[in-house]
Amino acid sequence: MARNQQVWIKAELLESRPEEILNVELPRLDVQEQNLLQKKRQLQFKRGDIWRALNQRSDRVEEAKKNLQRNTIPSRTAELEATLAGAEAELKAYRKKSEPILRELKEQIKQVSGAIDEVYVQKDLLRDELKRYVRLA
Repeated sequence: MARNQQVWIKAELLESRPEEILNVELPRLDVQEQNLLQKKRQLQFKRGDIWRALNQRSDRVEEAKKNLQRNTIPSRTAELEATLAGAEAELKAYRKKSEPILRELKEQIKQVSGAIDEVYVQKDLLRDELKRYVRLA
C-alpha cells in the first residue's frame, strides 16, 4: 500500500445512525424501562398492602375463634361470639371490596411486565443493529 493512499467510502455508507442509537434511542428506552419498573413496583406494593390487610383481618377471625373455644366463662360467650361475628363480617366485606381491585392490579402488573419485555426487545434489536457498524478512527 502506498504511503499517501486515501480511503474512499461511499457517501451513503456514512450514517449517523449509530450516534442516534447511542445518544437518543437507548437513553430514551432506559428512561422508559426505569419508569415502567417503578410503576410495576408501585403496583406490587399496592397489591401487597391489600394482601396484608386481608391477612390481618383473617388473623383476627382466627384469634376470635380461638378465644371463643378457650372460653370457660358463660357470661363472656355472647361477647366473644359478637367479636367473632364482627371480625368475620369485616373480613367478608374487605374481601368483597378488594377482590376486583386485586384482579385489576394483577392485570395492570401483567400489562406493565409486557411493556417492560417489549422495551428489552427493542434495546436488544438496537444493540444488534449497532454491531453491524464499524467505527473508523
